[in-house]
Amino acid sequence: MKRSGWGLSIVLLVATSALCCITGVRASDVEQACRKDAECVVVEELEQIDGRCTVPCHKAAIHRRALERYNAELALERGDCRTITHLVCDPEQFVPQCKFGKCVAVTEEELDAGVAARW
Repeated sequence: MKRSGWGLSIVLLVATSALCCITGVRASDVEQACRKDAECVVVEELEQIDGRCTVPCHKAAIHRRALERYNAELALERGDCRTITHLVCDPEQFVPQCKFGKCVAVTEEELDAGVAARW
């Protein structure tokens, strides 16, 4: 009996199709390099899987220069969403911080703990 190889092709096609549908907007997609806290701003990230979008609880941070581009990409991605789910989170406030040359978002509690650890 001769094998056609179609089974493997179909599996690869299905796997590739599933991967192509995961998109989103992440802080790591734009500039995050910094020298001081004032250069950073907190942003929401967005994950889209097949038209269903999710905004995670934890926020991220980017360099101020990248904010306009980031917001434009976020608006485009949101336009492709059929639904947007904001995960139910603790009402934590996030603060932008330049940590080891990279913009990050930390909670006020993490920031206070870091300050306390330095003293």
